Amino acid sequence: MPAEHIPLPEEDAPCLYEEGSVFNVLNLSLVTFLVLLGLSMVAPILPTYAESFQVSYTLVGMVVSSFAVTRMALET
Repeated sequence: MPAEHIPLPEEDAPCLYEEGSVFNVLNLSLVTFLVLLGLSMVAPILPTYAESFQVSYTLVGMVVSSFAVTRMALET
């Protein structure tokens, strides 16, 4: 059975350019930018922390990688 196409009235049609949708995209973009900025600010000083705590660079790399993997798993 073919589905019938029911036209939506003009006021019920979704609008891609509503102010709310633009605000949501800008908000998510800002949050993503700040998260990546924070991570990129911390990453260069991690070797200094590794030396001060007397741990290997491999362990520091595993911490950074586990952070990325955890974010990927939880945000999808």
